[in-house]
Amino acid sequence: MFPLRQSHRRQLLVLTLLTVALGQSGRAAQKPPAVAPGGNPAGGNPASPYGAPGGNPAGGNAPAGPYAAPGSKPAAPKEAAEKPAEKKEVERVPVKLDIKHVGRPLGKELDVSSRYYVWSDPDGWHIRSACKSGYFAGFQGEITAINGTFEKIRPIALEAKGAHPDSWLLNPERTTLKFTMHTGDKPDGFDFTIKGKDASLTFDLKIGNKERPKQIFIGYDNLHPPKSFFEFPAKH
Repeated sequence: MFPLRQSHRRQLLVLTLLTVALGQSGRAAQKPPAVAPGGNPAGGNPASPYGAPGGNPAGGNAPAGPYAAPGSKPAAPKEAAEKPAEKKEVERVPVKLDIKHVGRPLGKELDVSSRYYVWSDPDGWHIRSACKSGYFAGFQGEITAINGTFEKIRPIALEAKGAHPDSWLLNPERTTLKFTMHTGDKPDGFDFTIKGKDASLTFDLKIGNKERPKQIFIGYDNLHPPKSFFEFPAKH
């Protein structure tokens, strides 16, 4: 090998330094630009995906994100679905009857398995529960005196003991008689009189806790009320 001259050595050193400098410049060009506070690249205008403080991209008009700025109004909650209106109970009103109620019902009612008799005579008012032979049923009722009071009450064949006891109650004002009767072959019921010149009577009668107007027989002519809740003048 030939020894390098001093001029050649200088040229080789310069080339080496240039090569190193060019390598460092290339690596620096590959680095991402620095991000300025607020989410935008230093000196750049496009908005960062993380947005500026307050929830919007820097310089953008997009709506606020989930991290709203202090003092911003929260989204209005959806109106709760309106609850359906509660059904109001319809007031029960007795139907006023203008039919003949004198004389005990006879005949046709014997074709019905369970039934009521309602009638009046010179002795007062009468109500009976009855069933066909071999049948048994529960009778529930309420009789109310309007503008009057119960004067005399006589229960008929009611039994307070046994497997199916009967029961009845007259309120302290003597205006309302409530009863529960369990009837088989023999009829049960009440005889009563009403005190009051302009008094009237309402009957609310059920069989098996159901309204059965076709099983209610009124007066000698076996008439049926249109409803199980009906009213008569108390005069007999």
